Formats: sequence, structure tokens, C-alpha cells
Amino acid sequence: MVDSTRGIRGCVDGSDVFAYLQEKFHSQQFDDEYLLLAIKFRELYPESAGFEIFYGFYALAHGNVQVAFEQARIAFGKRRLNDKVWQLLVACYEKMGDNRAMAYFQGLRRKFYQVPLTIDIQNKESLDLLSLAMGVANYAPFAAQRAYIQDGELKQGAAVFAGEYLPSLESDSYWGGVYAEQESTMGKNWLLETLQYNEDFALRCGADFVFDIQRAERTKKKEIVSGGKPGLLAVAGTENAQPVDFRVGDTALEAKLSKWMFQYFRIDKPTVISSKADMVVGRFIPLGHSPKRKKVVLNILVDAMSWAVQKERNYQDVPNIMRFFRRGIIFNNHFSVGEYTYPSFAAIESGLTPHHSQLFNEQAAVSLDSRYVTISEQMKRLGYYCVNVMGAGDGITNRTTRGYDRLLTTTYSTPAYEGVERTIRHLEAFGECDQFLLLHVMDAHPWRVKDFQVPITTQTGLPLSGRLSGYDESRPSVYIQNTPLYEKANIDGVRNVDRALGNLFRYLEEHYEEDEYIVQLYSDHGCSVYDDEPYLMSEHHVGAAYMMRGAGVPERGIVDELTSALDIYPALGKLAGFKVPDYVDGNLPEVLGGTERAYVISNTMYPGQTFKMAVRTKDYECQLATADVLTTDGTVDMDTATFGIYCRDDKGKKIDSPELRAFFSAIIREYTKSFDNHGLSWQGQG
Repeated sequence: MVDSTRGIRGCVDGSDVFAYLQEKFHSQQFDDEYLLLAIKFRELYPESAGFEIFYGFYALAHGNVQVAFEQARIAFGKRRLNDKVWQLLVACYEKMGDNRAMAYFQGLRRKFYQVPLTIDIQNKESLDLLSLAMGVANYAPFAAQRAYIQDGELKQGAAVFAGEYLPSLESDSYWGGVYAEQESTMGKNWLLETLQYNEDFALRCGADFVFDIQRAERTKKKEIVSGGKPGLLAVAGTENAQPVDFRVGDTALEAKLSKWMFQYFRIDKPTVISSKADMVVGRFIPLGHSPKRKKVVLNILVDAMSWAVQKERNYQDVPNIMRFFRRGIIFNNHFSVGEYTYPSFAAIESGLTPHHSQLFNEQAAVSLDSRYVTISEQMKRLGYYCVNVMGAGDGITNRTTRGYDRLLTTTYSTPAYEGVERTIRHLEAFGECDQFLLLHVMDAHPWRVKDFQVPITTQTGLPLSGRLSGYDESRPSVYIQNTPLYEKANIDGVRNVDRALGNLFRYLEEHYEEDEYIVQLYSDHGCSVYDDEPYLMSEHHVGAAYMMRGAGVPERGIVDELTSALDIYPALGKLAGFKVPDYVDGNLPEVLGGTERAYVISNTMYPGQTFKMAVRTKDYECQLATADVLTTDGTVDMDTATFGIYCRDDKGKKIDSPELRAFFSAIIREYTKSFDNHGLSWQGQG
């Protein structure tokens, strides 16, 4: 405890300043000395959000709400999961009369710090934002804790956001519908409406129900003036067999809409669409190709495909992938940013490290700052029709997929054979416009066998001892150990992906010229099942796939250049023709005209666990771990870190070199400076 009787002069170091500031903060002593302390704190810790928090409360205490709010927004940009930031935002929004934002930030405080709600929430929008805050960042449109009022009391339970807008603090929300292709128009919508508030249905992720999530507006009348250019329009009903009128000039036509199920209509002339009940109308899709664009830009995410394993197996499981991409570039020294999908996917779509984007915790429903432009937003600005033809909804809540017009999502079951057929149908259906597509398949992802069915070839291809290995596994997927069952399941999954993608690649080659498409294939991470003892930063686990072919891609085959998942963003910028912002953490590979990286970094930022990172050059690998655990807000005391340096071609050989230690130490200090809390912890979080 600081001797407060000595005042600011009694503070001999940064920890003293922080402790004394907190004493004055908790006793509400927002005087000149408090302000001087806050300024001193900023001088000592410029990367911290502490100054903005302290100064924000100072401004609020002195009646300057606008300054307090500005500081709160800056602090929120630095530390999206900090309780004091949320507390400041709640206080500002209360002064500003913004109950919807108050509901959201009070929900976050309640979930993470058990702070009781003080706001009286009655309207649906605020209840939905509270649901968002109390939920998780993935699995959209499912809500882990959907809020509702029953008998005058606030209740919560697992449910689905369907037939309505998905909650978001931003105004451009997505609308959640039902995906159906050549199916009954009164089947799956009936099922979803029946089970929308069934907790068992929601907790089981709807038995992998497929949702059609679109940018859309709810209206009774929509006038389409296309400027003489034809286009396509998706329209869904809010009632079963809902009559809808199409008026084209003096001609009146009628159709029936399906509840919550989008249907597409071609619009060649100015048209007025109307219905007595609300319709849900998607974005108008103008038809026509531009010489400034490619006809198809396709990103393929093969979840959990370890490229380190494929190299060890001499690529025998991926003949179709190798055949196709040998006519482009295969990066053979590529690494993911994180160890599992949520942070890795966000890093790819944003081009930002998890500590810069603040998207590292799948339990926290916070979104990417609007000042950052995602890949899909870049492609939308270029005029592409942007669709996630198959995905798991990982970027909806955190808004890393906010540039997509349409997302077809399901939580776990995203098999490549189905995704390929869906992609081909989409290419043909929308072939008159330029398309940017994302296909995310999870055939190779390891799951606990007691919870998920492994491929049938795995079930039948092992002796009983191997078939039953791993049934006692109870840990998360990133820690699943090597057993014959898990290893074969991963291999069979990769083979299934390769076989299906072979059909897609042949289709592209038969229907498009080489300069009409760009295809990138990558994985978000590897997997643990090839390590005797799971190590989250091992090459099996973060050694990922990355390859490309098509317009602007030189035919280089396999290259050994070091690349990171962060480089996917600038590489696509180069190929597709959008400007890559200076803040992007990725690097344009040398083979595409950039500069080769000296090193790549992978790390794990999981609150409650120790922070780990691996820094790799072509020859060496530095493995680091802290003794301190990562806090909820994503900070850690880096003074507790230790690291070792190893030869990459001989993992057991540890290197003791002052020059290498200095080299890696400088990299680590620079990389971690924004989230190194120097052992300072907030008193009374919550």
C-alpha cells in the first residue's frame, strides 16, 4: 500500500503511481493531483489504456461527458475486454440516454465480472443486445443466453435469432433466414419456428441447421430502379404462402413467398414489389462483368489441415490440391497466427494480430473496430457480389465477415463434398456478375470421438484396438493427443477434402480462363493429433497451408518463403487490386513483389492460461511461455516469461547464443509491448 500521506512524491515507481491512482479513483478524489498522476502514468505506460480510463472518469466527475466518452472510446479500442472501460462506457451512455448501448455493456460486465444489472430493460432491441453481450462470439445465429421478459421478470435461455435481425450495436445488421435448395417451402422454416426457443435445440446448435443470413431490409414495399441494368433480388416472406405483387410498368404479376426463406428474382426493368405483410428484401445484385475485376475470386479455408503433416507424408493425401496449385504458388513454410479457429479466422479476415484486433476470446461478443477494413469489405468496395457459401458463422458477431452480402452458415457440419456442389451451383446461378466467395470446410478438424462422428472410412479401417483409442479424451480439440483413431480421422478428412476439391478445380479449369479467376487455399491452423504431447505452438499445430493460383499469380510451384496467415490480406490486395491499409500486420510475400519476412509469429491468447508464442526464422525457433496467466482483458506480465531457442531442423537441439537471444528478445518486446501489463492489476474488477 502506498503511503498516501506523501502524495505523488511518495510514488517511487510505476506500480506506486498505479496503486495511488486506484486509491484516489475508488475514493472518488478526482482532483488536480489525480490528474497529474494520470499524466505520469501515461508517460510510464503509453501502450496501456489506463490513462484514458483514469482521465475519462476525471472528465465525467467534472461534468464533461463528451470528453469522457472520447476517452472511453479510445480505451475501448485498446482494451475491448476491460471492466473499467465497460464501466466508463456505461456511465457515459447513461448520461447520454443511450439505453441500448447501456444494456450491451452492462451485459458484458454481468457476464465477466458478475456486476448486477441496474438498467430496466423492456424493449426488444435492448433485450437482444443484452443477449448478445451475455452470449459468445461464435455460433451465430445461436444465442447462449437470450434475454426475455416473463411475468415482469428478466429471464434468459439458449435460443436462436431467426426470422429477425441479428443483434448488433451497429446499424447494418444481418437478417437470419432459412437455407433451402430444392426442398419444401414449408419444411425447415416450420421446424425453425417451432424450435427457435427450444434450449435443447439451441444448445445442440440446431443439429447443424443451415441458415441463410443476408444484408436485408424489412419492408412492405420496395421500388427497384436499376438504371437500365438487370439484376437479381432475394426476397423472403414473414408469413407462409405470403402473396407478393410485382409491378413492371403496367404489368402486374403475383408470386407466393415462403416464410423466412429467400427466393431470387431477376429484375430487368424498373419494378415495384409490394405485399400487405412485411417482406425481407436483400441487397440488389447488379449483373455484368467489369474488366477491373475477375469473374471469380475464391478463398477456400480447409480447417485444421496441418501442412507440416502433409510435407512429412510427401503430399500423398492431397494429389488434386497439389496438381492444381503447382501451376501457381504453394507456400511451404507458412504458419497460422493462433492455435484454433476463432482468433485465426479473425486474423485472416482483418489482417490484424489478435492483440491488435482484440479478437482473441471466443467467449466475448465484441466486434472489430469500424476503422479497420476487412477483406470482404475491400472486395465489396471493388464491386464483387460477396458470399460465404459455406461457413461456421465465426465472423458474424465479431463482424470480421461484415462485407459479405450473404452467409450460409452451420456450426459444425461443413463437409467439402457439399460445399463444392454448393459453390458450383452458386457460380452458375450468379455467373453474370463478378463473385467473391469463401468456402470453409471442416472435414479434417479433430473432435472428441465421444461427441462427434468420425469418417466412416476411419470407423471401418482400424482394428478394434485402434478404433477404440481416444474414447477417454475429455480435453478441448487443441489438446487431443495422438492415437490411431484421431490420426486416421484427420488423414481421411484431408483426403475427403482433396477429392471434393478436385471436382471444383476441374470445373474452374473447364469454365474459366486462367486470367478470369483467383483461387487461394489456406488453413487456419494445424492440429495436435500428431504430437505425443500436445504443444500449441508446434509445427504440427500452427504449420498451416497457403497456396494460390490464377490471374497475376506467377507459376512458381513450391516455394520455401516464410509466410504468415496475416499475409493473406496483402496478397489478395495485390492480386485483386485493392489498397492495403498501413495498419495491416501482414506482409506482401517476395514472390508477389514484396519483401521476404525475416520471421513469423504464432501465439496463443486464451484468458486464464499462460501466454505462449513461437517466433520462427528459416533456421531457428524461439519458444516462449509466461508463468503469469492471461487476464480477461488480454494482458499478461511479460516479466514472468522464459524462452528457449532451438534449431528448426533438429527440434531437440537447444541453442545458447547471445546474438540469437538478443535478436529474439527485441522481437518479443516489440510484439508484446501493447499487452504487457508489467504486473499491474486493477483493484475490484467489477
